[in-house]
Amino acid sequence: MDTLSQYLKREVQRLPDVISRQAEDTGRSKVELRSGLAVGSGDSFAAANAVMYLTNGRFLPFDPLEAYRLTCRPEQLLALSVKGKTKYVIKATQSYRQRGAEIVSLTADPGSRLAEYS
Repeated sequence: MDTLSQYLKREVQRLPDVISRQAEDTGRSKVELRSGLAVGSGDSFAAANAVMYLTNGRFLPFDPLEAYRLTCRPEQLLALSVKGKTKYVIKATQSYRQRGAEIVSLTADPGSRLAEYS
C-alpha cells in the first residue's frame, strides 16, 4: 500500500501533463513551464508549493494577495484555482498580465474568468 507521501508525489509529477492537456483543450499550444510565481488559495496554494518542488525552485509559491502586492515581474505566473473564481488569484493574474508576465492558469473550469487570462 502506498504511503500518502508516495501518492502525493505521483500526483504532483502529473502536473505538467495536466497543464498541457488543459492547454490543448482550450486551443492553446503546448505550455512550457520556465520560471516565475505560482499562486493559489487553500488547496490550490498547496499545489503551488508542490510546483516549487516539481520545478526545482523555478517557481516560487505565493498567496495571491501577497503576490498581488509584489512589485516584481516574473517571466510566468502560474495561477491555480479549482473553480477559476478566486478573487485574489484573478486580481494577481490581472496585475501580472499588465506587467507583461505570461499567464498560465490551471482550473477545472475552462470557461471560468481565470481561464480567460491564459
